[in-house]
Parts: sequence; structure tokens; C-alpha cells
Amino acid sequence: MWGIKEAGVGAALAALALFCSWWLVVSADGTWTNKQALAGAGVVVWLAIYHGATLIIAALLGPDRRSLPLASLGFREVSWAALTGYAAVALAAMAALYWGYSFVAEQVGVLPAPRGDLPIVYVEERHRYAFILTAAALRPFAEETFFRGFLMQGLSARFGVIGAAAATSAFFALTHLGGGAGLVIAAFGMGMALAWAFHRSGSLWPGILANLIFNALTLSARVG
Repeated sequence: MWGIKEAGVGAALAALALFCSWWLVVSADGTWTNKQALAGAGVVVWLAIYHGATLIIAALLGPDRRSLPLASLGFREVSWAALTGYAAVALAAMAALYWGYSFVAEQVGVLPAPRGDLPIVYVEERHRYAFILTAAALRPFAEETFFRGFLMQGLSARFGVIGAAAATSAFFALTHLGGGAGLVIAAFGMGMALAWAFHRSGSLWPGILANLIFNALTLSARVG
């Protein structure tokens, strides 16, 4: 199994992919409330580049480097009962954390952007469906593969399961920094819930399913 060295290099490369692809693709003067149409398309391209890069990083520094099958990243078979059971628990925890954060944020006037302030990528129909497909389908698959399948497993030998889950969830949370400090805290808890599902089931599929449903629900609630 790969270890902390590969995990560290992978985390650094993923951070570069996250920020460099944003800088290259999305207009420098755009904000989440006044992007031009081209910037809206840029967000879709940026997501595809970043998540595609994390999948390549995980494969090359993990299984390929150690001559292991791709299944070693966590793509293991799991029973339907385990799939739905662990996914349901993780999803419930994620929903409670997210809507709990939203409730608290509302009390202090810091809710996530309301529909009227959504970036143009949500509003422009020609970009909306591409964005939803990328965020609701590609993103869960890539996030679970990289964060749980690659990083968490790579750090477990050095830090143990709990330590690896916490470190991985912290990095996972930081990738949600664009949503504000409150969302980062909620995202850390979501990462821990997904790490639990992976550890208990031994498979990425419950986490992917929970992540996919959660993203689809939150996007549909915002886009309408």
C-alpha cells in the first residue's frame, strides 16, 4: 500500500490543480455574484479539470506506483444492504450538518447565497445542466476516490484510521472554503461521516452514493 510520502505529494498536486486551474479557466475579476457568461462556462471546465486531475493523481501515485489493481483505491464489492445502509447513515449525517449550519448561519445573517445571488453558472440554462452533471456526478466519484480511497488509506499506516480520517477531512473541508468559514466546519464533519462509511464498509461505493445524493439535493434546492 502507498504511504504518507505519496499522500503528501498527491495532496500538494491536488492543491495546485485546484487553484491553478481556477486561475487559468475562470475570469480573474469574476465574483460569485457577477460572473460573465464565459466565466460561468469556466466554472464547469474548472471543476472537470480539477476532479479529473485528482483521479489521475490518485491512480498514478497509488495503485500504479505500487503495481496494485485499481480496486485497491476502494472500489470493492459491497452488498446492497451495506451499500444502502452505510450510505443512508452518511447522508443523514451530512444533511444534518449542512442544514444545521444553514440554520445557525441564518440566525446571524450569513446564509449561503440565496437564489437571486447565485452565480451565472446556475442561472444560464446552457451552463446549468453541465454544471449539475459535473458537480452531482463527477465530483462525488472524484472526491471519494481521492480523499477516502487515496489519501485516507495512504495516511492510515502512520496516523491510524481516526487520524487519517481527520487529516483527510480537514483537506476536504478546505476545498469548500469558497462557501465561507461556516461551510468549512460543516464540510469537515461531512468528510468524517464519509470516512466512517468507507472504513466500516471497506468500499467507496456507499460514500459515493451518499455524496451524489447530497449534492443532487442541495443543488436542486438552490437552483429549483
